[in-house]
Amino acid sequence: MTVQTRNEVFLGIVVHPKTKRPIYVTRERGHSLTVQTWEEATENPEGAGLFTRMGEGYLDSGNSEYAITATLSGFPRSHTPGGVSVRGGGYGTCLYTGLVLLAHAESESLIHTGNISASGSGISSRSADRSSSADAWWVAAGERGLTTQIEGPGGEEMVEEEEEGADVEDHVSSRAWTKIRELIQESVSEYEGWWPSNINITADLKRENEQETDIEVDVYTFDSAWAHGLVALIDVVPSADEGEDNAIETWASAEEDIDAVIASKEVLLGLNLAHEPRAIAEKLVRIAAALGATEQEVADMRLRNRMSITLPEDAPAPASEGTPVEALRIPQRRRLTAEAREALDRLADHRAQTLPWSEIEDLP
Repeated sequence: MTVQTRNEVFLGIVVHPKTKRPIYVTRERGHSLTVQTWEEATENPEGAGLFTRMGEGYLDSGNSEYAITATLSGFPRSHTPGGVSVRGGGYGTCLYTGLVLLAHAESESLIHTGNISASGSGISSRSADRSSSADAWWVAAGERGLTTQIEGPGGEEMVEEEEEGADVEDHVSSRAWTKIRELIQESVSEYEGWWPSNINITADLKRENEQETDIEVDVYTFDSAWAHGLVALIDVVPSADEGEDNAIETWASAEEDIDAVIASKEVLLGLNLAHEPRAIAEKLVRIAAALGATEQEVADMRLRNRMSITLPEDAPAPASEGTPVEALRIPQRRRLTAEAREALDRLADHRAQTLPWSEIEDLP
């Protein structure tokens, strides 16, 4: 069923490339092409928790100067003027992946957004018209194979041409020739008995021509996000109340429809659940089980959430520009029970064997 509503809409969960925490993606209330990314801000063991907005961006409607980017690539042009609240810590990747979720949901008719610049399952951008911080992300993502670049015709542009010493004699009218001869005759009149016998007319010429040019467009597709383990699940659920931003809570409390959920069991098993609300962690456990997770894998997910433990490498990345990042409270390994240490060993093995996160964990 296609969701058509102006309410806030829960779109899904993407993965923070460094901390491996779930980042919740919503479509903003009243703005059909705007997405926001959220991170759990409190450790409320029973409820759905409170969330901090970590980023905001939108997809182009097509009625702008950026239309050529979407036309050439077939994917909507992404914009992130609001950016992320913590720079350099991996939240940019979460925001762009959130925009990919919206584009994919629109492409697959899971949600109707109205005007959109293209219907492809992914997003596009162009270095010529994006900020330096956005450009840094796209360049880094391209170097790691997360994004690709395509080239094609970019329309017409004015190109200046010059020619020095051009022979323009054939383009001079007979009337102008008479005037030129008179002027030259007058200019040499001081030379008694002399007259001009051979006149050559040259000029330096300059003109502007329209020429077709090629442009390069960067593309981030849903298939790439999925292949790199950055999508945990897609489950399009509107907020219960039209005037409130409670789509995450609505999704967390709703009974899951496994047939409607698009989820990766391997990503769910690899998530850092140390600080997620109990209600959400349990829902992710149920989805993983429905997708074929073993009893041991299910038990490990629950234990890691209830004991608030994860691997040491899941600590937040240092942020740029002096932006503070709250450190996760990770118990020292020697203080853990044998059961907890074994669960973390299995988590490390699972990630190393099935998930490509090590390739992209340093993305900004």
